[in-house]
Amino acid sequence: MSGRLFLVDGDNHVNEGLSGVMNTRKTDTVRVFVTQDGLARRLEREYGNRIQIKRVKSGDQAVDNVIKSQIVDEARSHRHSSVTVLSHDKGYKSQLDKAKKNGNQKFRQAHSIKQALK
Repeated sequence: MSGRLFLVDGDNHVNEGLSGVMNTRKTDTVRVFVTQDGLARRLEREYGNRIQIKRVKSGDQAVDNVIKSQIVDEARSHRHSSVTVLSHDKGYKSQLDKAKKNGNQKFRQAHSIKQALK
């Protein structure tokens, strides 16, 4: 198992979600999911290799669905010691609850990396 995984909903308060990114460890992964190319380019300029940007094709709940599938994948693979979804969206709760039952990882949701690291 490697470091912590932070899954950032780029359609929902992305700047707040990334607050505290400079306090992450080198073993941590911060993955930001976005549908807008302009936002992706801005984030690349601002954060460089501190984050991974994953472009998602626009559509109804597109980012949410990709993040939910990432939660399922992590619950099966146990690649990270913890998984935190960074979003105000309440739609992740049931997926996170299911994932908690399937393994020894910590699954949770927070509004920002800063809040998650407290």
